[in-house]
Amino acid sequence: MGGEVLMRIPQLSQDDQLELAEQFPPGTVSFEDAEVPEGAFGDLGLSAAIVILSAVALKAFVSWLALRHQGEQFEEKIEISKGDLHVTRTIKRRKGEPIDKAVVHELSTVPGLDVSALLAQGK
Repeated sequence: MGGEVLMRIPQLSQDDQLELAEQFPPGTVSFEDAEVPEGAFGDLGLSAAIVILSAVALKAFVSWLALRHQGEQFEEKIEISKGDLHVTRTIKRRKGEPIDKAVVHELSTVPGLDVSALLAQGK
């Protein structure tokens, strides 16, 4: 999978946005308002973060997950896109498991995404 791979983190509150933005280098994360389909009910004010996937972005994402969930087990939905490929994954972290291991495990299930090469960028 060559080129730009995007990670979308949906269902963020304004507090989530602020905490996430603090973990990423300036200019590496953007936010879009969440769409609520016409006639549907949803939380107003939610947004999604859009991040270009890189070693730095993964490190920032793992730091944010650690801050957000503070050692507890969790499930966090993410969306990965590259060209016509759009997949949704759920990062499942069990209590006591390293967060980075859970993230890498889920990303390694994305067809054509070379997680090892992505992580090597940061070395």
